[in-house]
Amino acid sequence: MPKNPNEDLRRYWGIFGDARFTPADLWRWFRGAYYHAGGQDGWPRDDFLEWLALNRKSWIESAPGPRGGQGWRISADAVDVCRAEEVFIEHTREEALAAISGVSVRFGRLGIEQRLSHPRFWEIVWCFEPPIPIEGLNIDGVARHNATAPFSFRAFSNVSLCELQEQVDYAETHVSELVAKAIEYHNNCIHQLNGLLHHVNESDRKAMQDRMAARVAALKMFAETELPVIRQRGKVALFRLLPVAMSDTGQSSVVARFLLGLYNGRRFPFDMTELRRLDRALIVDCLAVLEMDWLPEMEVHRYFENGGALFEQMADRFHQE
Repeated sequence: MPKNPNEDLRRYWGIFGDARFTPADLWRWFRGAYYHAGGQDGWPRDDFLEWLALNRKSWIESAPGPRGGQGWRISADAVDVCRAEEVFIEHTREEALAAISGVSVRFGRLGIEQRLSHPRFWEIVWCFEPPIPIEGLNIDGVARHNATAPFSFRAFSNVSLCELQEQVDYAETHVSELVAKAIEYHNNCIHQLNGLLHHVNESDRKAMQDRMAARVAALKMFAETELPVIRQRGKVALFRLLPVAMSDTGQSSVVARFLLGLYNGRRFPFDMTELRRLDRALIVDCLAVLEMDWLPEMEVHRYFENGGALFEQMADRFHQE
């Protein structure tokens, strides 16, 4: 028995815990993956059970029902390992929370997230989303994909308070310098525009100022009234779409590839004409999520716990790469 659960054990533990499960339970959860792998059984028979390879999983033991029906459960030793991991995960979460509690943050957000590559660990995340496009490298010196992308850095949960404060201070200084450059650039643009305005008569200038003021007011009204509604509507739709994408219905592959396109469009390009295969209700939900992602509050996978792992699992299932 490994000291730490592997991904397969974590999957079974996340679904069944320490409860007994039957062929029908396994069919309910793994039927879609079985068909995707080319399975032919129409019910959990020998081929399906052989594909699951339960007899080759050392952490699964037979658990017949009270009337002798076929069943299994995770072995007691493996249950202890999974519970120990849960305790460890909670410990690293509390460790990360304790680390950020004593840090002074002038701007940006300092929080914690589970590490996608190693879900046993939590990590500390500092993030600043610029309100206007700001050119420049990320905190770690890596190029950002566009000028509106957030600035961020990550640290291990056991980082010392002093070291974490230094990293936050450095990040804030780095972003502050870029903001100052952006302000200087915009001030120069304003100065040039003011020079142009001197060549415009007073009435035209007043009309232009009124139009600019109206546009600013409209954008502010949109940000305060419509944008929260768009984001809430999109979030609700997103939570409806993910179960469809993870299921094995006739439309699940289209929804899954649509969500993966939003998750990482370069890795998972999506043909929009595929949406014609969806029911109207799903089309409406896809459009709501797309509208929300137009001005994203966060990336789509971050709306879900362990969202990165969920979307990578979905990518593996549909062989997107």
